[in-house]
Amino acid sequence: MNTPQFDLGTMLSAPQTAIQQIPCDQLHPYHNHKFELYSGERLEDMVASIKENGVLSPIIVQPIEGGYEILIGHNRWNASKLAGLPTVPAIVKTGLTEDEAEMYVIESNLIQRSFSDLKISEQAAVVTSRHSKMFSPGKRNDIIRELTLLENPNAEISGDTTLNPLVS
Repeated sequence: MNTPQFDLGTMLSAPQTAIQQIPCDQLHPYHNHKFELYSGERLEDMVASIKENGVLSPIIVQPIEGGYEILIGHNRWNASKLAGLPTVPAIVKTGLTEDEAEMYVIESNLIQRSFSDLKISEQAAVVTSRHSKMFSPGKRNDIIRELTLLENPNAEISGDTTLNPLVS
C-alpha cells in the first residue's frame, strides 16, 4: 500500500495552511480534549508574553458548525482571550478524519510537554490513542513531521519520527 509522503512544499503552498485571524469567540475546544490547560504562573507568563509580543505561532483548527474547533493551541487561545485579543492567528485544516484530528491533538501535546509531565489520566489517553492508531503509522508520522516543522522550520527530520510515549 502506498502511503502519501510528507511534502513540506505542498503543505506550505496548500490553501488550508494560510494563516487567518479568527475571532476568539468563534473558537471552541476540541470535543475530546484530554489535556489540562495551563494555570498559575505558567498561564500568567503566557498571557504577559502574548500582551507584549502577540501570538507568535498560529493555532490549528478545523471548521465545525458555528465556528472552529481547536486542534492545537488551546493554551494560546485561552491566554489570548485573557490578554484581551479579539482574534488569534490560525491555520484551518479541512477534510480531516476523526483519527487525524485526534492525532494532531495528542502529538502536539507530546511535542509541547514531556510524557512524564502529563497527569496519569492524560498519559492513559495518549497510550490508548496511540495504540488504536497503530494501524496507520504512516499518516501519524506525516502529522508528527508537520507539527515538528511548524514548531521549528529548521528541524532535521529523520525517516522514523515515531515517538515512544513510554520513554521521555
